[in-house]
Amino acid sequence: MLKRATSFLCIACGVLEVFWVAVVPEARAEVLFSNEGNWQIVISEEYHGCIARAQYRDGTRVTYGVDGITNSPFINFSNYQWKEFIPGSIVKIEFPVIYSGTFSGYAHVITRGGMPTLELGDIGNNFISAFEAAPGMKMFADGNYLTAFDLTGTSAAFSAVFRCHSTQ
Repeated sequence: MLKRATSFLCIACGVLEVFWVAVVPEARAEVLFSNEGNWQIVISEEYHGCIARAQYRDGTRVTYGVDGITNSPFINFSNYQWKEFIPGSIVKIEFPVIYSGTFSGYAHVITRGGMPTLELGDIGNNFISAFEAAPGMKMFADGNYLTAFDLTGTSAAFSAVFRCHSTQ
């Protein structure tokens, strides 16, 4: 939750002055549930439930989880270096997956934790199954190569998210 920015005029000071209080995001609580390989499973206040998060060498962060309000699975991809993505826009994404073909769809560009984030909506079980089972995956946005992932241990991490979600 953001604290509201406020301003006021200090007329009583004898000089017209304007003071600003900065907008500062409040910290969101996370509690570690478990670690599964490269993935950290946490109970997240921000996501209203359990998530798995992996960080890769190129700075890409993958977040997978089940929203505690809608009970829907989601997956987000974030990276501070993705300056070309404009919040509020929609990007066509493609994931060629070994043995499974290419999954394509659209992602909404948002900012999460100060990072440009590609938020996949309505991801579907076929994509989740392919993501879990694949040893690795490449990601393209608007036809351009974006990044690649080593997905070793992803299946165990996703299972841990569901175990965590069932305890909430």
